[in-house]
Order: sequence, then structure tokens, then C-alpha cells
Amino acid sequence: GQIVGQSYKEVQSGNSQYSPGHAFLYENGQMHDIGSLPHTNVSSASGINEARLIVGSANYETLTQSGPSHAFLYDGTMHDLGTLGGSQSFAAAINKAGVIVGSSEIPGDPSNPQSDAFVYRDGLMYDLNDLIHKSKTKWTQLEQANAINEKGQITGWGFNDNDLRSFILTPVRVAFEQLATQLSEITLAPTALSNVEMAESLHEAEDVRGTCSMIAEALKDLQSGGISIALQGQLIADATAISVAVGCD
Repeated sequence: GQIVGQSYKEVQSGNSQYSPGHAFLYENGQMHDIGSLPHTNVSSASGINEARLIVGSANYETLTQSGPSHAFLYDGTMHDLGTLGGSQSFAAAINKAGVIVGSSEIPGDPSNPQSDAFVYRDGLMYDLNDLIHKSKTKWTQLEQANAINEKGQITGWGFNDNDLRSFILTPVRVAFEQLATQLSEITLAPTALSNVEMAESLHEAEDVRGTCSMIAEALKDLQSGGISIALQGQLIADATAISVAVGCD
């Protein structure tokens, strides 16, 4: 196995000593210092994937001051991932596909900085708040993304109706697959399954109107009954969540 984190070493500064931390990779019984970003002297690693790609953050720090941190990706060389327009960013996790999640400050009042959760893929950082239809939910802000799995599902925390809550974001593709799998195991809902599969195909073709139409038909099928009330409620909730994610009215 491999472990990443932060280790400290004492540094002499005039008549004083302080201990800046450096990100490390521990494997085969040895701890390796992976360094820090240019013009920084402190780093911390928070995640690693199967390809030994490491993520974390780095900043410049002295006994009396601390500079802004930037998220990094380490692949043998440490790369600055930038920010969403604010001064700081922090990378929390990376999955097998190399997709990174974390948080970043956004443009605004420097005296009252605000942070948004981000996903970083294909060389670009995206604000997760821009990837969901917040106006159709009670979520007001996704502030921190903490983890991402191989399906691309992201967990973190933010504000729902102004209350601090945990969240899980599921890519629409995965949500379609999960709903279709559930429906395939119910013999009383063949029409709903057919409509969901058609909606998935239309979504892949970027036909929003057609996708929404098929989801609406699937919801009618599920509301017609024939299955247990508990399961019916769950399936309707899942289909409705897809409808919101796609952007249906």
C-alpha cells in the first residue's frame, strides 16, 4: 500500500526554529519528500490514486506570516492547479480516472472570502455550483468537496436552505444506470424501464426536451401503482432527481 500526508522538520530562522511541513509519499517502508510548489515551502498531500498521482496543497510560510495555498497535482513533478478566481485552493481527493475534487476561494470581498467546491478534469477547474440546477433545489452553496469514487460520485458539504449539510453528487449517467437496474428487477414496471432507457439514450444525444419527455412518461408509469409504496416512493424520487439534474421544467 501507499500512504500520503505531511511530515514536519525543524528549520533554523535566525535565533528561532520552526517546522514547515512537506508532503510525503510512504511506500515500501520508506517516506519520500515530494517537495512543494515553486515559491512555496510548505505542502501537504491529501489523496493518491492507483497511478500514484498525488493531490494536496502548498503555500509559503514563515514564523510570522502565511501565504495563500494552491491545490497541486504531483506526477513526479508538482503542478499548480490554480483557483476559481480567488486567492486559495485545496485539493482533497483524486479518483482512478484522475478527476480531482476540493475547494477554492471565489472572487469577492477579500475581507470575507467565500469558497466553492470544485472538480478538476482535463486540465480545467470547474465550480460544482455551476454544474447543478440550484434554482430547482434547496441547495444554496456547495462549499467543499471531500471525496470522489470511480463512478464519479462526489461527496462533500455545503448549505441546504441555509443549513450546513453533507451532499453526494451523482453524475446523470450513473443515476440513469442505477434507476434502470432497479427497474429491470421489477416485473410490474416494464414500460417505466423502457422509458428510462429511452431517456438515457436521448440524454447522451444531448436532446434535453426528449429526455425530459421520457422521464415524465416514466414518472407516470411509476405513479400508476403496482409496486410497494416504499419502493414506488424511492423510484419516483430517483427519477425526479434525474429530471432536476437534466434541467427539466
